[in-house]
Amino acid sequence: MRKVDRYELNHSKFLSDEEQDALLRVLDINERDGLFIMLELKTGARMSELLAITHADISETNQTVFINGLKGSNDRDIPIEKSILKALINRSQGLKPNDRVFPFCRQRVFQIWTMYRPSRTKGFHSLRHTF
Repeated sequence: MRKVDRYELNHSKFLSDEEQDALLRVLDINERDGLFIMLELKTGARMSELLAITHADISETNQTVFINGLKGSNDRDIPIEKSILKALINRSQGLKPNDRVFPFCRQRVFQIWTMYRPSRTKGFHSLRHTF
């Protein structure tokens, strides 16, 4: 039996540099779907944690987004890049404090990922591992 390299066992869990580059070329953070994928890539939050982000969770002053931890994770403030923060603030304009910024379901996330994914073999969760 052939000994398997550790990387070989895990390479399907995260995006390679080439796959990340391909994904970044097609994403537009000023569009809802692109912003959602970019937040996942840059924060490593779980899908359900991102879906739960409300207008009140965005702090322009601290340049962070508050993530309500799920599945045993702690609540946390995650710093985000200015361009992503600006897009997130624009996306949340006009929302009430407790309104979700991304008011869609997990099934819609999988449909979005299918449109943008750089590899047919990698699921949405691979973005969390890439972070």
